[in-house]
Amino acid sequence: MGRLQRQSASPADFERQLRSVYVPEAAQDLTQIVAPTLITHVVGERVVPSEGSRALVTAIPGAELVEIAGQDHFPWMLPTWREDLDRTLTFATGEVPRSKTMQKVATVLFTDLVDSTARSASVGDSAWRATLESHNRICSNVVGGLGGRIVKSTGDGLLAEDAILYSWCHEQRTIFSAWPGPLRR
Repeated sequence: MGRLQRQSASPADFERQLRSVYVPEAAQDLTQIVAPTLITHVVGERVVPSEGSRALVTAIPGAELVEIAGQDHFPWMLPTWREDLDRTLTFATGEVPRSKTMQKVATVLFTDLVDSTARSASVGDSAWRATLESHNRICSNVVGGLGGRIVKSTGDGLLAEDAILYSWCHEQRTIFSAWPGPLRR
């Protein structure tokens, strides 16, 4: 993660980001905030000192501070992420979430008809439309049958998502075996 962070900003950009956290230019305006304000802070994290959060809650009228136990700068990486997110949702909406939040790993599948421009020109509009409809029907049946969903049509392919990696491997093999034409792998 550190490597990604180092590569995502120049030294000057990083310095500006740090300055914005440690030396807020609008500190004098904090007393004018009238909106309900929830400030969350992971107590043991070492990137942003907890004193800053405490200063914010003191400066903003009616602000509420929730200190989260942990040491990670990213609270969604902590074991308590569900409770923390549900608390934030309750604050923002005024209602306790009906269903508890859930973390999922989404798997993405792309299909693409090989040389679609040349093939559509050679077979004509009607035949190409039938080809696309066949492709979309096969993919929709396979993906939907395993609990996934088609997210977007790209014209000559599809983007689909699922929460279970294993089922995508099965779906991909099923689509390849059901499709009479070439697909990019």
